Amino acid sequence: MRAGFSLIEVIVGMLIFATGVLALSASTGFVSLQLQSADLRTERSVAYQQATEQLYAMNFDSVASVSAGNATTVGSYSLWWDVQSVRWALKEVQLYSEGPGFVKGRREASMTDTLIVRIARPVK
Repeated sequence: MRAGFSLIEVIVGMLIFATGVLALSASTGFVSLQLQSADLRTERSVAYQQATEQLYAMNFDSVASVSAGNATTVGSYSLWWDVQSVRWALKEVQLYSEGPGFVKGRREASMTDTLIVRIARPVK
């Protein structure tokens, strides 16, 4: 019976350990990128939510387009919108946001995104 490890066993063990450490370090960069992307998506969603609530709070007949030159700023994002009357009791609002974001895995200082919201005339 022998005691201890052979040199081959130590090398195989170190190889398995090194592979695990390299995989962990590679996934850390990916996870960090995903967290940054999620943070920006959340911030953009909050900006959209605030603009949507502002539009819903307005009198139906007062809902009108806002040009990019008169954009509302929420956090890091500029928001403006176009309003289309679909029917007498329904308006479709296309919200535009411009601010930081991720495109194809790369962080961009400024990108534009859109969201469509429908606003109905309150029933009396």
